[in-house]
Amino acid sequence: MKPLTKMSFILSAMFLTLLCGVARADDTASGRKGDNSVPPFILEDANGNKYDLSAMKGECVLLLFGPNNLKNENEKWAQAFKDLYGKRADIKVFMIADMRGIPFFITTDFIKEQIRKEQPVFPLLLDWKQKVNILYGIDLGTLGIVAIGPDGKIVLRHKSSGFDPSELKLVLAALESALPLAQSKGN
Repeated sequence: MKPLTKMSFILSAMFLTLLCGVARADDTASGRKGDNSVPPFILEDANGNKYDLSAMKGECVLLLFGPNNLKNENEKWAQAFKDLYGKRADIKVFMIADMRGIPFFITTDFIKEQIRKEQPVFPLLLDWKQKVNILYGIDLGTLGIVAIGPDGKIVLRHKSSGFDPSELKLVLAALESALPLAQSKGN
């Protein structure tokens, strides 16, 4: 039997690394893209208030995911939903901030203070390690809208690169047909 040459060893190691990487990527994404089950989470806002999604079963919940670099676009989506659903007790809306891209030298206390000053439209939940973004299949650097029905199942997943009024109309149409409880209760 021939001993492995340096080049064949390197190629073998690269091949194994590639195989492991593909398997790991499949494991991470498995069940989430087409699955409508709701991954539970508990996140805090800038004031330290904890929000537990599993405690909201029986209610319609709208999650607006957004990275820091698309903050203005996420706020436009949030304002549009506030205009439509802000006074409705049957729909809860939360913004989830992907905080992973914040430079290491900026303290969490400083970030929280800035958020408190800005007073977001809806509670802004801080996903420091992007765990919730990953659980819900939100790609890094994109906006995501996830609607959860009163039965605790995901009824809408929408990805966006920015706010567009025509896109809002499509999302609203999908929401109104997917959330019959919310539709029937009026403003």
